[in-house]
Amino acid sequence: MKKGLFIVVILAISSAIISCKKKTEPITKPDLGEAYYPGTVGKYIIYDVDSIVFDEFTFDSTFYKYQIKEKIEEEYTDLQGRPALKLVRYIKKFSATVSYTAMPWTIKDVWQVNITNKNVEIVEENIRFVKLTFPVKENNSWNGNSTNTKEEWEYKYTYTDKAETIGGIPFEKVLFITQKDFRH
Repeated sequence: MKKGLFIVVILAISSAIISCKKKTEPITKPDLGEAYYPGTVGKYIIYDVDSIVFDEFTFDSTFYKYQIKEKIEEEYTDLQGRPALKLVRYIKKFSATVSYTAMPWTIKDVWQVNITNKNVEIVEENIRFVKLTFPVKENNSWNGNSTNTKEEWEYKYTYTDKAETIGGIPFEKVLFITQKDFRH
C-alpha cells in the first residue's frame, strides 16, 4: 500500500509542477516611429524645389527651380564602428527648353545617415544634425544641432500619424516637423 500511495503522490507532484509552468508571451517591441525614416538600400525620394533668394543690397530676387533625388545607396560601418547608410543626393536644374524626364541626374552631395534606437542623425556637408528622435510623438521637441557646434535649433513634431494627400498621392501616416518657427 505504501508503494501505491508513494506513486500517487509523485504523480500528483509531477502534475502540479507541469501545470505550474510559467507561460511566456512573445515580447513585442513598441512602435517608436522608426518607419518614418526608411533605412533600406535602394529607397529614394524626389523633391520638387522652388526657392527665392532676395538680395538686400540690390533689392533683386533670384528664382531657382530644380529637383533633388535622395537615394540610399549602400550600408557600411562608420569610423565610430556604427552602422551607417550612404545617402547620395542628385540634382536636375530646371530648364525652360528641356523636361526633367529628358535630363540626367547629376550627383550633388554624398551624406551619411545613422539610425539608432534614439534618433536619426544625418551628416550634411560634414555637419551632423539630429533630424528625428524616438519615440515619434506629437509636440516632442529636440535640439537638431545637439551633435554639432552651431547654435541651438529647435525641431518639433507638429503632428504625427495623420492621413494626408500630398501631390495627389494619399499617405496613411504623415509626420510634420517644424524645424524653426520664423514667425516668432
